[in-house]
Amino acid sequence: MSALCAAPACGATREDAGKIRAPKVVGVPPADAVFGLCSMPDGQIRHYNYGGQPENGVGKSNYIVSNRMYIYSEDGAITWKERQAPAGMEFGCFFSPHWGRYFNFLNMDGSAWFLDCGADGICAGKSQICPWPLELNTEPLVFGERIILPITLRISSAQDLDFGFGVVFLISDDFGRTWRKSNRLNVPHHKSGGLHKGIRWNHDAMEASAVRLKNGDLWALIRTSQDNLWQSRSKDGGLTWSSPEATDFYGTCVMPKIKRLSDGRLLLMWSNSTPLAEAEGADGVWEDVFTNRSAIHAALSDDDGKSCSTSAAMLKTLRLFPEWTKACTSRNFWIWAMGRFWRP
Repeated sequence: MSALCAAPACGATREDAGKIRAPKVVGVPPADAVFGLCSMPDGQIRHYNYGGQPENGVGKSNYIVSNRMYIYSEDGAITWKERQAPAGMEFGCFFSPHWGRYFNFLNMDGSAWFLDCGADGICAGKSQICPWPLELNTEPLVFGERIILPITLRISSAQDLDFGFGVVFLISDDFGRTWRKSNRLNVPHHKSGGLHKGIRWNHDAMEASAVRLKNGDLWALIRTSQDNLWQSRSKDGGLTWSSPEATDFYGTCVMPKIKRLSDGRLLLMWSNSTPLAEAEGADGVWEDVFTNRSAIHAALSDDDGKSCSTSAAMLKTLRLFPEWTKACTSRNFWIWAMGRFWRP
């Protein structure tokens, strides 16, 4: 189960960052918090039912969704209402200031599509990205005319479960009409040894989250099967990326999210925890149980990612409160609406 949460003081100041208050459940998103959350020009916050639908995955040639719906808030995520959309209507979860238009990505009829959703966020047209579905689970990076979409490659055989993963970035400078592809990024496999009698789920590099630094470089943090998040940098706007290397951020088989705040600081949210050692017999295919997804952590950087602090100047560790754990039975991805500290 996912949950929308809010701090008691929605208008939090920077001085409030070191004060940890018990979160309050204010609503439940209609899908996993991956592709559905956005804000409108009038300040309304919406969460569409993108992200928990079959069209955002891979493995089928056709995807059918009965209709779209969304929940929305007009008071800073404190209260939420639900609205159903007519069958066939699609929406834009992302916005390009350069083009002045919303957009989205969707797998339909066995292909991946870019949706032009106009200034009002309602789909007005679409263009094909490629004639096969893509694994859509990471938000795009938008700057100037450029839209960069991180993609997880997933090549598998249903017979022998032999997986090959990796991350590439798709780049468009003409609002989705044409796309270029970056080089592929990958990381080493986890191996047994030491405390580990078996092998973790080796999904390689996946679910990258990227941000543009003040010097123009792009910085991507990548989910891996290792003990840490890994990183890569691009100096040409996302076409070529450096060989990934480990960061100091602990996090295994968890998706990172990095964003630039309106005041210029960087905010990273992830699960800064290490799973239990692998038991004998674990063969690196899938994961028998996740033991490190009971917490979400946050770090703020004032120097564009060169360092982050655990002082009162940052959001300290945010952990699930005991009463939450009873409700968290099948999904472990939580959204935190902390006033100005985390808004789309």
